[in-house]
Amino acid sequence: MTEDHYSGDVTVHSERETPVELAGPEDVFVKPSSVDEHLQLRDVEYVYTGPPVDGDVDPDTPAQRYRGDIDDGYIERDGVAGSAIVADAEDVYVAHGAVGGQIDVDGVEQVFHDRQMPARPPQATDTTVTGWQQSRTIDDPAASVVLTGAGNDVTITDVPDDLTLYLVGYGHEVRLEGGPAATSVHVVGRDNRVSAGPYVDVTIEGESGHDNAVESDPVPVEDVIETSKSDAFDSVTFGRARVTYQIPAADEQWCPNCGTEADAIVERHSRDAFFLFGVPLYTFEEGGESYNCEFCVTLPADTRLSESERRDILR
Repeated sequence: MTEDHYSGDVTVHSERETPVELAGPEDVFVKPSSVDEHLQLRDVEYVYTGPPVDGDVDPDTPAQRYRGDIDDGYIERDGVAGSAIVADAEDVYVAHGAVGGQIDVDGVEQVFHDRQMPARPPQATDTTVTGWQQSRTIDDPAASVVLTGAGNDVTITDVPDDLTLYLVGYGHEVRLEGGPAATSVHVVGRDNRVSAGPYVDVTIEGESGHDNAVESDPVPVEDVIETSKSDAFDSVTFGRARVTYQIPAADEQWCPNCGTEADAIVERHSRDAFFLFGVPLYTFEEGGESYNCEFCVTLPADTRLSESERRDILR
């Protein structure tokens, strides 16, 4: 058996002499497609895992042992050609698709595993961020983004539709911008935060862990307003004209038009007036209030009030 003593972080990659044992680390992150055969976890405090923990394996005596004053351990993609053992660790995070065989636990205090987590492991072509407190901006990713480690701060711009986000570890902060797009999130870990712009729909499809959160920005009311009052008035230099415009309906929480609870609700108004350089000097008729929100304003419709609508409003 070969035994190597380390301090700090340890990365396991391209190990062909197996089983491999990682002994005494604080946290261990087992990345997708990293262990070809089985994984045994001995005397671990907490286990967060995408794959189920239902194995009963007994690996041979380790051929390679990593030990010492180890902080974090990372088992990389294609890192172990056979079986791996993690012993006397605090927390272990096992990504979905990490292990080719079974996962066995012995002396583990608690296991977090979502049995409903979809079997959609990340692929080798995915964009990856690995480590501790990395900061990165990812522009227009192809299909998936994988974060492994702790405390990584990542902003993803131009989010494509059907993006899959994998979070393995703890303390990740992810910002999603762009859209319209739908993003699915798979979490193996704890205390991760995902925030999204108003046009990115985020769903947690699987969560093997706890205290993870997703939040989305409200739709700005300015995005629902097609024509502001000032723009409508400024469009008329001189003479009589009928203009329509929208203003925020600050007192409304439910859209009177479609009945949906909404963040951005606007009132539609019309005014028939005589204008001079954008100032209404005399009003012949004035109508309101008709409503729209971010959910119903996208329907194909003319925002101008029809003659029948105007008569109904003025009654």
